[in-house]
Amino acid sequence: MPKLKHMVLNNAPPFGDILFSDYEMPCLEYVSINGGLRMAARFGELAFYASKRMRIDIKEIDKHNNEYLYISTNDLFSKNRRAPYTELLFNHNGFDIDFGRAKWHYLDKLDIFGEIDFNHLLELIIKLPLLDSLNITSLVFSNYEIGMHNQTTQQASSKGVDMLHTNITNLSISCDTDVYSTDLVLSKVMYFVIRMQSLKNLELESEIELPARDLIDRYKDYFPHLANIIVQEGLVFIK
Repeated sequence: MPKLKHMVLNNAPPFGDILFSDYEMPCLEYVSINGGLRMAARFGELAFYASKRMRIDIKEIDKHNNEYLYISTNDLFSKNRRAPYTELLFNHNGFDIDFGRAKWHYLDKLDIFGEIDFNHLLELIIKLPLLDSLNITSLVFSNYEIGMHNQTTQQASSKGVDMLHTNITNLSISCDTDVYSTDLVLSKVMYFVIRMQSLKNLELESEIELPARDLIDRYKDYFPHLANIIVQEGLVFIK
C-alpha cells in the first residue's frame, strides 16, 4: 500500500493482519484506530508510523481489565513517537486512573470519558507536561474538596499561586451541576485556569461559561495570561 495516506479502522479485530503486518506505507499521514482492549494490548506490535497524526480510541475499560490500559498505551506513548501528534481517547468506569503507571510522555491530546476526581486531574496535568489538549467529560469532587471550597480566585489573587508546568492550550471540562453547586465547580475550575499560563481555549458548560468569562475579565490584571484565553460553551454533561 505505497500510496495510502489515511487509515481509519473502526472496531478493529485483535488479530487483524492489516495492523500488525509489516506493510510498506511510506505516504501514511493519518491513522485512527478504534477497538477493544484485546486489540489495544497489541499496540506495541504496530509496525508503521504516521507522518502527521495518530488517534487511538479504546472502548470501555473497567476495574477488572484496567491493567491493559497501561500495557497498551505505555508501549505507544512512552518510548518513541508514532506520529508528530498523538491522541488517546478512552472510556473508564469504576476505577481511578493511576497516572504513576501511565507513561504517556509523548501524548499530545487526551479525552477521558468517565469520572475523574479533581485531585487526579491535577496529578494528570503534572505528569503529562507535553500535553496540548485535554477533554474531561465528568469532573467529580471528594468530600474533602467540597469542604475546601475556599480555594477561590479572589484568594489566589491576594496570596499568589504556584503555576503548573504544563503545555496545555485547549481545555474542556464538564461536570454534573445537579450534584455540585455552580459556585463550587466555578471555583475549582478557575483555580486550575489561573495556574495554566499556556491555556488559550477553554470550553465549559453553559452554566459555568458566563461566570467564568466574568471572573477572567475581573482578574486578568492579576494574572495577565487570562487575557489570552477564549472561553466558549462546550460539552454538556452526560448522565
